[in-house]
Order: sequence, then structure tokens, then C-alpha cells
Amino acid sequence: MANLQEKPAWEAGIYQLETSDPVLGGPDGIDNLQAKQLANRTVFLKKQIDDLVSGALTAEYADRLKTPRNIAMTGDGSWNVTFDASGNVSAAMTLSNSGVTAGSYGQVTVDAKGRVTAARAIIPDDVPALDWSKIASGKPTTLAGYGIADGASKSDLQSAVNGLVSNAPANLNTLQELAASINNDPKYSATVDGKLAGKADKTDLANAGIGGQARNINAGALTDLRPNGFYHAQADGGKGVTGAPGNGANGVFNVNFLSDKWGSLTYRQWGGEIYEARLENGAWSSFNRHWHSGNFNPDGKADKATTLAGYGITDGASKTDLKTAIDGVVAGAPGALNTLQELAAALGNDSNYAATITKQLSGKADRATTLAGYGITDAVPSAQGMMLKGTVDQTQLDTVFDPGFRAVNRSGFTSTLVTMNAGGSVGPFQLEAFYSGDLRWRNQTDSKIWNNWKGIWHSGNFRPDDKADKASTLAGYGILDAVGKNDFSQLVNKVASRKLVRVRATGYAVPNRTSYLEVDGIVKSYGARSYNMAQLDKQGNVTRDAVFDVAGGNNQGQAAADWLNAVPDGTWVIVYTSDEPQWNRDPDGSLGKALYRCGASRQVFGSSAFFYRSAYILIGQAGCGEGKGREFYRGDGPSSPNSELNVSFDLINGEPVLPVVATGSASFGASGYQRLPSGLIVQWNAGALASQGGVDGVSNNFPIAFPNACLIVLAVHWGTDASVNVVVQGWDNNSVRLRSNYSPAGAGVAAPYLAIGY
Repeated sequence: MANLQEKPAWEAGIYQLETSDPVLGGPDGIDNLQAKQLANRTVFLKKQIDDLVSGALTAEYADRLKTPRNIAMTGDGSWNVTFDASGNVSAAMTLSNSGVTAGSYGQVTVDAKGRVTAARAIIPDDVPALDWSKIASGKPTTLAGYGIADGASKSDLQSAVNGLVSNAPANLNTLQELAASINNDPKYSATVDGKLAGKADKTDLANAGIGGQARNINAGALTDLRPNGFYHAQADGGKGVTGAPGNGANGVFNVNFLSDKWGSLTYRQWGGEIYEARLENGAWSSFNRHWHSGNFNPDGKADKATTLAGYGITDGASKTDLKTAIDGVVAGAPGALNTLQELAAALGNDSNYAATITKQLSGKADRATTLAGYGITDAVPSAQGMMLKGTVDQTQLDTVFDPGFRAVNRSGFTSTLVTMNAGGSVGPFQLEAFYSGDLRWRNQTDSKIWNNWKGIWHSGNFRPDDKADKASTLAGYGILDAVGKNDFSQLVNKVASRKLVRVRATGYAVPNRTSYLEVDGIVKSYGARSYNMAQLDKQGNVTRDAVFDVAGGNNQGQAAADWLNAVPDGTWVIVYTSDEPQWNRDPDGSLGKALYRCGASRQVFGSSAFFYRSAYILIGQAGCGEGKGREFYRGDGPSSPNSELNVSFDLINGEPVLPVVATGSASFGASGYQRLPSGLIVQWNAGALASQGGVDGVSNNFPIAFPNACLIVLAVHWGTDASVNVVVQGWDNNSVRLRSNYSPAGAGVAAPYLAIGY
């Protein structure tokens, strides 16, 4: 007797015994089939329950957990609940303190998760610079609101205008009425003077303004200069004209006596200075100096600027207010006579003009056209030398030497030329006056050639009050709202740290073979044979440097590789050579691999054209990978005298701003190259050869290897046989292969080429 074999399987159904089924026992008998199916189901269900109890099977559905579980959260917040699956649970989460004391702050620091990690009150530097138009409130509207004590208010302006009018009679209390009284003549004084010029003194007709050639004066006083005319002051042995500037050094005096008590004197000193004095009531005034382009440079002055614009001041006198206030005074006066200054100038700035004119006219007589008309018997014939001499063309000015007044024909207008020959050091002298009021003069020092024309500054074309002395600082101009040098330096220091780095590498054959690394003008290390290395931090400071004599052997190549491999990834390194960098460099060995890690390339450092006693510089980052740095190479042969590199670049916040190519990278000759600022390299060889006789092409090395790629090569046949063609068979970064169709056997045909790459 034995038990049925049971297995944990869920039977699809229970067999139904049929009346036709035979009675059959045993493990597979039909009589035991139903029992086996029910037993298998029972074993299956028991296993499922056992697995649930042991945890081998997860219950998909349950009313509750046998053992309640605790669920908690930690970190930036805390939360804790007990859960038995009988229902939903919840609990309030408590946030952890951020470390910032509770309160209100003007500025906070927030991390990437939005948590406040720091906080503080606002300081002045936190407030950005605001344009005046962006300040919406709090702006005063009065001069007093801005603390301006020297600004003119509207009432001050009205008081000033009232004081200007003062007690003037009603028919002469506006500029229009004053202008009308002098016939609206902006040059009234000159007009009157012109009429006076047509008069002669009754008391002394001999001195009526008729002059001659300049007379030489060696000593004497101003009052001795008679009659009217030009005088040449010759400082002889310390003698001069008493009272003149510099005691009458060499120069020209132009004297005009109206009477014994009234007159004027103009003194043009050798060297370009012009002075003027007046005789008033018998006493000479001090000399006034004239400004002109020979002794005054307006470019050395800066225009004064004064404005209330932008303050929003409502009780200040604006330009519009000023115009409105004085319109009643001007009241339609002509443009040339609508200011008191112009009216005063028209009256010769004479406060007693009417009395002066009356007095002067009383001492004058009608001008005559001849000496006899004046009853003059002691004048010399040359006295007519300064009379009107006719008209000249503007191209003839250099040929006018004899004294006199001339009209100069110019394009569309005429000017007046006054000429005299003072002789001596001054030589011929010319003064030209233009209708615009401009004056200019020149002379021939020592009677050699005409000096350049010099303009004369006067009140009509220059106002010293509109100029300010040149200053070297903003404060010197009274500017308070501009950024100064110190302010800008502070701003730059906040925004970026900037350093200037200079690296020099040289071969042994260079006349000055000093190699060095310099930061901000300070040499950090001098180069020695053969590889010099420096490591920079984020501020551009040299934190490590070393020298390895790879050319000298003694396992220095491995030592240099170990030094480079110790530089952390992302750190900038500078490698520069001195004397002899080729021997033992082993481009495929440990040193080459260490340099490739820092950005060196096989096209430059590993090139077969890396010559003995050449110059090499690498600026790269550790870990950046082969060819990712910036390399500079110079050296056209085994010991070339041009093996010199000078590379300068800026370090901004520790990041170099590198130049495109090394400076001065070129070699000119029948075979040579030129590096362009963009990095493009153009090479040529007038002595290249192409194969002949049907053989394979001839390989021609480039003057230097292309560091990255050769883009194109063009070649031609050099000779008289037009049937010969040259074919560029192929190229790489180091050479080009040339072939020709010339059939006779031989060493090759001349085939100069041009190659372009980078």
C-alpha cells in the first residue's frame, strides 16, 4: 500500500467519472485521478500560505498588517507615522532650521533646492546704479530741496532784469530802442571811427596819420614816438623803448595819435607776441596782450558746462524762463545789437561816448587828398608807402613785400592785406583781415621764407570765459557723477581678475636666447635647458614650476612626465623650451603622452620637422586631451637663428585669452611660409621637383609641418615646354608628392608649388 504522489500545481478542473470508465487502480489509474487533482490543488494552496507567512510571497490584498510598521522621514524636515494598512494615516512634517535666525532681511542666499542658506541686511553696494529717470519718488522740485544756494530763482531773475533796466528813460529802456538810437549798426563804433578817420587834427595837421617806412628806434619813451606811423624798435646794447613789454625788444610799433592826450599804440614783438596800449588824458595805459594761434591753443582748454537739467527744479530759472524774462527788454532788437555787450561794443565801450565824439570832432578837419591840402611841407615822398596799393590775387600773397594796403581777390569775397617791411629779424610782415572779422598775420624771420599764418583771437571769435583750464582729474572739472579711475579699478576687481602673461622660448642660435615666464611685468622664472613647466591656479598665480634637462638625459624625460601627470585635471599649465628641446623628447614615450594629456599634438610636438635647437611653447589644461591646447613652434632648420617665440595673453579669472598664432611667424625666401593672424598658414617652394619618365611622384617636404591639416596644394611646371603638365599626386601635413607627364628619364622637372593649411 502506498500514498499518491502530490505536487504543488493548480489543476484546471476535477475529472468526472463516467459509467463507461473501467475500474482501474494504481498511480495513474482512473480511479485515483480525481484524488490526485484535489491533492495537487491542496498542496498548491498550502505552499501559497506558507510563502505568505515566510515572506517569500507578497500579499496583493490584505485588510491590515500583522505587525504595524513605523514610517519616518529625515533630512531638511522630519515626519513620523505608524501604519498597519487598516486605513490611511497622515502627520504634519516639521522643517529643519536652516541656520538663519528668523527675521526680515534685505538680501538672502538661496541654494539650488530653494533653501535659504544665508541672510543679511542690505548694504550700499547692493543698490544698483539707477538712471535719474527711473527714480519715481522723493525727487525735490525746488533749488532749496537740492541744497543749491547759488542758483537763480525766477524772482532773482526778475530782480536782475529790473536792476538792468533801472531808471533808464522810457524811450531807451530796451535793447531795440538803444539799437535804433545808433541806426541798428552792430559796428557803430567802427563806423564812427571810420568817419573820424576822414578827419585830421586842426592843431597838428602834420601828424594827420600819413606815415612812411618804419623808423628804427634804439631808445626813448613812448611819448617820443611821433608822428603817426610804423616804428621798428631795435634793442641795441640793452637799449629799448621805455615802458614797452620786455623793454622794447625787437619788434614793430604802430602809433596813432588823435591828439596830445589821446591815441593808441600797437606793438608786434619779434617772436609773434602782440601788445596794445592806449593814450588817455595824456597817460599811457599798460600793455594788453593779444591772443593768437602762435601763443594760445584752444585745444588746451575744455568748454565749461553748467546746467540744472535733470533735477526737475521748478523754482529755478531755465533757459525758457530767461528768454521770456528778457524778451521785453530785447523787444525785436536786431540780432547784431540785442545785447548790452554788443551795444557797448558799438559805442566803443565809452561810458561818455557823446562827449568823446563831440570833443574829437571839434579837433578834426576834413581830410585832404594831397600833402599840400594839409599844408604839410616837411613830409618825405616815402610817406606815401603805406597808402592803398591796389588789388592782388590770393595766389600772389607770397610776392607782396612793399608796404601798403591791398585788396585781395578771393573766391566770392575780398580781404584786406596790410604789408610792411620792418627789416632786421622781423623781416617782411603781413596782416590780413577778413569780412567775417577773422585776422591772421605772418612774417619772414630774418628775411628768409614766410612763416605759417597765425590766427588772432579776439572777442569776436573767442571767449576765454567759455574755457576752463585743462585738468587731469574729474574733480578738477567739478564732475561728480562720472566713474573715476579708482572706481573703475574697484569695479574691475569685483568683476574679474585680469593678469598679463608673457612667455618667451628660444633656441641656442638666437642672439638673445633668454627664455622666461612673466606675469604682470614680474618674471616668475627664467628658462633653462631644455623643458620649463609652470602650473597656474584660478587667480593666475604660479603655484608650481620646474625645469627638466630632457636633452641631457638622466631619466629627465620621465621626471618631466611625472610632474605633468601630477597636475590635477582642469588646471592650466605652461611648457616652454630653451636651448635644445629635441634630443630625448620621445614623442611616443612617457613625456609625449603627458604633454598630449595637457593638449599637445602629434602634428607639432610629434612632428618630424621638430628641429634640433628650435623653440616650442604649450599652453593647455591637464586632462583636456591631445590637440586641445595651444602650441607655438619656431625653427626652420637644425640650428635656426629665428628659433624665437614671444607669446603674450591675458588671464581673466584664471582663464587665458590666447592669441591665434605666435608673433613674427614667417620665413621669406625661395622656400618659406607665412602664418596669418587667423591661424592660416601659406607655404611655398620654388625649388620643388616633379617626377619624369613615367615613374611615381617625387615627395617634397613642406618648409614646416602644418600643425592641423594641409587644405590644398597647387603646382605648376617651371619652364618653356608648354606640353609639360604637373600633377599633385597627394599630400599630408608634412609633404606633397608631385608627378609630371614628361617622358624622358631624368632626375625631375622644376615644379614650384603653393600650399595652404592651418
